[in-house]
Amino acid sequence: MFIVMVIPVIFVLMLAGDYFEGLVPAIASSTAYSEERHTLIIRFVPMHVWIPYFVISERVKRTFLR
Repeated sequence: MFIVMVIPVIFVLMLAGDYFEGLVPAIASSTAYSEERHTLIIRFVPMHVWIPYFVISERVKRTFLR
């Protein structure tokens, strides 16, 4: 269950970093900053696939919980 807690924490830290980077005008106007938003969206979708997998999967329960 550790991974179920770590994945959202990492995502929230990425969101916080993105927010604070956006407060700096030189960074907010760069193209790399706008591409980072795309990366956040790409990481948001697998998060919603992997967390239910780790919670529901019998294979995960047999492998990691015993």
